[in-house]
Amino acid sequence: MVDQNTPPTANKKKWPLIILVALVVLIGAGFGLYYFTQAANSPTAIARGFLNNLSQNNLKSAYEMTSRQFQTTVTLDDLERFLLQYPIIINHVSVKFPYKAVKKDVATVSGTLTGKDGGDSPITVVIVKDNNKWRVLNLSLNPNDVPREIAGEKK
Repeated sequence: MVDQNTPPTANKKKWPLIILVALVVLIGAGFGLYYFTQAANSPTAIARGFLNNLSQNNLKSAYEMTSRQFQTTVTLDDLERFLLQYPIIINHVSVKFPYKAVKKDVATVSGTLTGKDGGDSPITVVIVKDNNKWRVLNLSLNPNDVPREIAGEKK
């Protein structure tokens, strides 16, 4: 049934506006989804996910986040033994990565792990592109592996 009070031309004029608003919403959602997925797959997010898996005792999930090169050199049992030597990795309450560097298919993130006891440890994680996915290549708690910019030194 047609509304007698609304002229037919008024209804026709609303459609372009509705279509325009719908397009703007869809495009905005697309950009938001793109940036969200990029952030979730960034080297820093991979390093955090790896460490979170370790702290939640999801050793197998963490191991699956490592590169083929890592897995060729380090077995799951080797990783478990390494973690027993450095309990702050599995007992950390926070991690901060103020240093991030990406050169082609290699990224380095460095910062500080804070343990449940309040103690801090430097941490450097090297992440590489492996089959077009960022994966952990190595992890170091050695202060000498921290980039000089973090240690307060000038280049």
